[in-house]
Amino acid sequence: YYFVDNTLHVCVKHFSNGEYMNFVKIKGMSCQHCVASVKEALEKIDGVSDVSVDLEKGEANFNGDVTEDSLKKVITAIGFEVGNG
Repeated sequence: YYFVDNTLHVCVKHFSNGEYMNFVKIKGMSCQHCVASVKEALEKIDGVSDVSVDLEKGEANFNGDVTEDSLKKVITAIGFEVGNG
């Protein structure tokens, strides 16, 4: 199931085995270079790991805790927006 935090635009995917992963919609990606830029930027946030970015879905998946300010700052600094779809 999904839990959506509309203030952060971060959703949490809960899997049947008890694990979970965060995901966030990223607006403005159009190519694999965009994907690589978002992945690299998210990996630089302290405590964030296992980052993957899906161009087709327009979302990034990651493990770890991240504040709203950190997430928005990192994503907007590279020219994209955090969005909820």
